[in-house]
Amino acid sequence: IICSDSIIVCSAFFFSFYLINPSPIIESNFIFISFLVVFLIFLIVFQAFGLYSSIIRFINIEVMGNIYKATIVSFLLFWCFLFLYSGDFLLYESILFLFSTVTLLTGSRMVAKWILYKYGQDKGTSDPVIIYGAGAAGTQLSMALSYSEELEPVGFFDDDKSLHGSEINSLKVYDPEKIDQICNELGIDTILLALPSVPRKRKGQILTNLQQSS
Repeated sequence: IICSDSIIVCSAFFFSFYLINPSPIIESNFIFISFLVVFLIFLIVFQAFGLYSSIIRFINIEVMGNIYKATIVSFLLFWCFLFLYSGDFLLYESILFLFSTVTLLTGSRMVAKWILYKYGQDKGTSDPVIIYGAGAAGTQLSMALSYSEELEPVGFFDDDKSLHGSEINSLKVYDPEKIDQICNELGIDTILLALPSVPRKRKGQILTNLQQSS
């Protein structure tokens, strides 16, 4: 990821500052020093935002948001360097650099995620499961399981009636009062609990209801 990001950032910089609108300010020394500065700034900032600890196949909206934030912070730091070094903000080139960098960085990750999802594993032998809990924990679990070769999430159960019938991560949320019906229709033998914030008493009630279900 670091290697691809470095290529993307440096390519976007060269394209924005040199090929589009060559300027007398842009000399060979400027190009060399800027490449080095851009690489270091983006590497440090992206590392600080934890973007290189995120597994590509588990990238979600939160991670994509952090990419936008990290890119903007990196750009502002580079803009300060640009003004200090050249005495000019080079506004047109800088804006082009920002948008091309954001587009390429997010796009490359989405393409990589799609490739992993499309060709990463054979889903034909996976056992279908439903996740009880459509909150943050359940959503993260569904994303992790979507790349499992053994278990395939096919939906959620949740006590929140406002969620019934909606979709989260392309998985439908079902009414837990219809557990027997839904499990029979979908061929479900396993229900996974993702309820970290639910009180212990309520978890006990849920487990009891599941055990009483056929």
